[in-house]
Amino acid sequence: MSEKVDIWMPFYVADYLADTMHLSVSEHGAYLMLILHYWRTGPLPDDDARLATISKLGDAWSNASSTLRAFFKHSSGMLVHSRIEREKLNSIDNKERNKARALHAANKRWGKDAPSMPQALLEDMLEDMLEECPSPSPSSKHIKTKPMSDKSDAIEILEHLNFKASRSFRPVDSNLKLIRARLAEGATKEDCIKVIDIKVSDWLTDIKMSQYLRPETLFNATKFAQYIGSTTNGFQGNPFL
Repeated sequence: MSEKVDIWMPFYVADYLADTMHLSVSEHGAYLMLILHYWRTGPLPDDDARLATISKLGDAWSNASSTLRAFFKHSSGMLVHSRIEREKLNSIDNKERNKARALHAANKRWGKDAPSMPQALLEDMLEDMLEECPSPSPSSKHIKTKPMSDKSDAIEILEHLNFKASRSFRPVDSNLKLIRARLAEGATKEDCIKVIDIKVSDWLTDIKMSQYLRPETLFNATKFAQYIGSTTNGFQGNPFL
């Protein structure tokens, strides 16, 4: 993954303990060194000498190798950690959303007849909230809203993508408009969910392709037609996901 992530790394204690209760004290320390190195630099080299150095185990790596390698998948000479890849993508998505919000607020602040910065930030937050409201707010007459006829289905589809791919896309217009467009063309909610399931199965653990598990790719008009065509021979979901 070429994009840099923040210097902090999310750490879910319950998830970690559930997956690592079988590790010894030294294996815990080695695994933490591996995942911290992974967060900063990306997939690990499939090389015992380098892994021994990164894990700080030295000669003891040979005893722990098979246990610690089980947390990773082999891909093109590298060791890939699916959970960390998802968290890095989420971190990058969150950073981009924050940058976009700050830019939008700055444009309001410094544009012609712009309000104050606090007011601009408040209006920006209000617009995001209104996009999620099931009905228009009485205080939002100056904000244009789209018809809601298919929005509930679009939100359910987006939530399914978030759940299956461990994403956190918000139900805002930029994420929903392509889903609504496919529904308006005649695709069913079940069609959209099938496309999500099959592409998650294909791409989630692929370093290069996992970044495309997003609305703008999955529900692009041309690509969606290709993806839905691939389900005609019968879709089989991945029971692991």
